[in-house]
Amino acid sequence: MREVFEALCGVLNKQGVENPSALFRETTEAERQKLISLVGTEATTFTAFYEKYQPDDLVTFAKADINFLSIERIVEEIEGMAPSYYLKDFGIIPFASTTGGNVLAIDTNGIKGGDPRVLIIDHQFLYEDANEPGKLWIDSGFVSKAAADFFDDDCEATVENLQRGAIELEGSFVRFLQRLSRDEYDEVEDYMDEQAAWNTEEE
Repeated sequence: MREVFEALCGVLNKQGVENPSALFRETTEAERQKLISLVGTEATTFTAFYEKYQPDDLVTFAKADINFLSIERIVEEIEGMAPSYYLKDFGIIPFASTTGGNVLAIDTNGIKGGDPRVLIIDHQFLYEDANEPGKLWIDSGFVSKAAADFFDDDCEATVENLQRGAIELEGSFVRFLQRLSRDEYDEVEDYMDEQAAWNTEEE
């Protein structure tokens, strides 16, 4: 993790941030316990990174349009921002945001080798039923193109449907960090839009 962290600092330095390592810090025991209460014990690559290199508040990777969140900011996001306060009930936990109000999140369901996949989710992906408060629906326009045939209409939000419909940015958190540390992402919102079912061109 140290090598990746130093490379991340290099990216920040390149975009004009002075002393970027000062933007991160070690996590306190109380914060670590809070993080585990959110993501569980199986997302070990994610918790290992945050234990050593938690953003002190919010750290922006400008070219990628990714705002890395501190644990306190993650809690605020979950408690008061859509779609995060819906997603948490399905084991999908945000850790970054974009300027458009969309989120990057880890999927704590079915983690392999301690390394959760990273999803990018439009803020319009989920909505609450106007006639049945508390019941959530997935907007079929914002699911992955790969799953568009399954979501021919909006459907009820379940863990299975979110697993199938959410747009995957990377298959693992480590892979995400590696690509971010090499400055390989260009505005992740563009990727999200390209992969969304609404963006399917009619023949």
